Amino acid sequence: MLNQLAVRLKLSFWLHAFIFCSMLVFLTNFSCFGQRREITSIERARNFILSEKINEAIATYAQLIIKDPNDATLLAEDAYAFALGGIYEAALMRLDRCWSIGANSPEVNYLTGQVFALMGYDDITNEIWESSGEYKTPAWIASKAPILLKKYKTKTSNLSIKSREELIANFKLANELASQNLYFQSIALFHEIINLYPNEYLPYVGYSITLEKTGALKKSVQTIERAISLIGDNAENKEKKQFLEQHLVSIRQKMTLLPTGELPGLSQMKVLDRARPQMMAYAGGMLSPSFTSLNCRIGYYISGSSNASLDFGMTKYDSVSSTNLGVSMYFRKHNFVSGAGLVMTSGNGNTVFNLKLSVGLSKINKKRTSSDDVFLDVDTGLAKGALTSFGFSYGKSIYFGKRK
Repeated sequence: MLNQLAVRLKLSFWLHAFIFCSMLVFLTNFSCFGQRREITSIERARNFILSEKINEAIATYAQLIIKDPNDATLLAEDAYAFALGGIYEAALMRLDRCWSIGANSPEVNYLTGQVFALMGYDDITNEIWESSGEYKTPAWIASKAPILLKKYKTKTSNLSIKSREELIANFKLANELASQNLYFQSIALFHEIINLYPNEYLPYVGYSITLEKTGALKKSVQTIERAISLIGDNAENKEKKQFLEQHLVSIRQKMTLLPTGELPGLSQMKVLDRARPQMMAYAGGMLSPSFTSLNCRIGYYISGSSNASLDFGMTKYDSVSSTNLGVSMYFRKHNFVSGAGLVMTSGNGNTVFNLKLSVGLSKINKKRTSSDDVFLDVDTGLAKGALTSFGFSYGKSIYFGKRK
């Protein structure tokens, strides 16, 4: 009878393992299929840009972004398409979305520069993008971009402020946008205000701070130097001038921390943020009339898509309670997450070791500060004859530091 039970347990284990592996293969293939389809759609959108069918390009990118709203390349290319169409506000919104998800690539920098070039803001373009042997223009647009820039660059001034009341309103809006981390929209407004009122020091201060936030450090230094020169040397403004001079020293110090040849603009902030820990915390579990499991994880990101975690929690089955302690590794690909770990379970005078496998979906919020997670968890004991259990869990992850 014991032999029959052992055979049944072994069959149960292999059945559960087969179900888990089948689901993993299915989800992986589904993800790859979506990726193949996405690549084809990106090429179609790019071809619309190259053939100057701007409206069709915008519509195609919109469909792609609905499917994957956190793809920085899609967002930057869509911003470029909007700018070619003269829809600058939408273009800046897309760029702000790029920044909010931590975009960091030469292609995003280049397209950001092209958006400002099309708006006629060449000084910002020169700060954000400087081509070199290491950083080259994206191949798909390299030959066509100069032609498109010449044809679609704004021929008239973008200045729209008609009165001092509008100036004050736009100044407040620029500061409000900056406080909401919508830096590129803020930069465009400050740029417009300064062009209209080049001898007012206060807009330069806000402009410099916003430029600094996007990593445009050289331009930020030039702007704050201009503010200092305008503020004057009278006793009334002495304290303000001293504050600006101290901030100028701080920005210059940041510039010395950057490696030689580092890509200007957006990427610089990534370099300055590298020393900051990239961590996450998770809490979740399973609940049923006879089984309760609560689990927590504290993880550290060792790459852009994977984190190593310390796991702890408790499990209650009928009247027997146990505590769990272990380590695990989780990997993310868009909204698909998989993980594996080793867990030590102690309770009722016994200590056993389990292998835990998880696969599921994780829906991250727009600010990339948290996500809702649904997993299929499989636990199998490492000891001979140990049982295997599986079930669905729900939890919440919180991300600390700039999300990778």
